[in-house]
Amino acid sequence: MRLLALLLVLLVVLSGCSGKEEKVETAETPKPEKTPVTEKTPEKKTEVVVEEGEINTLLDLFNAKKMYYVKATISEEGAEKTMEFWFYYDANNNEQKMRMQNSEGEVVIIKHKYEGNTLTTTMYVKNAGGINAPQNCDWVEIKTTQEISPGEAEDVKSEPVGDAFKTTVTQQGKIVEKYEAKFVDLDLSLFETHGNVCSISMMMQR
Repeated sequence: MRLLALLLVLLVVLSGCSGKEEKVETAETPKPEKTPVTEKTPEKKTEVVVEEGEINTLLDLFNAKKMYYVKATISEEGAEKTMEFWFYYDANNNEQKMRMQNSEGEVVIIKHKYEGNTLTTTMYVKNAGGINAPQNCDWVEIKTTQEISPGEAEDVKSEPVGDAFKTTVTQQGKIVEKYEAKFVDLDLSLFETHGNVCSISMMMQR
């Protein structure tokens, strides 16, 4: 789905710039009671705990005024890292917002805004290895636009909530040992950048 088409770039940043791809079978949309589920990867098993309820689509998430939160344990070259993921959908502006950060302090905020036949994706990266930002830059901003059909923009609100993290897991080149997903109270400050922001174009002029 087009929802996270650019997350491959993001996940290379959060995962140490690995170019490998490994598919992980996905968990169901969160349910009220936590139920362990064993999923298979090519060589690993993923332990998944999810909570399911009446929140199934992005529009449900918006109406409930909640965020979708995931905490995952990722194995990288024998070492384990913890990754956290927050997702929110603003139906009023047809915009998806997500934040990812790992135990090493790397943070990425992504915003997908759908307007007519245009999808604008803005990504903010902080403390990410492999990106040489000027010393006075707290965040590096990367913005792209692409043409989509009006139908795609309209269909966004009907997409399953869990697809955001599922697509992320599928496209990253790391092994997810386990993750827990649940709905949490809305906190829009998680998707804000505090400090100096330098865009890629600004950096190229230096």
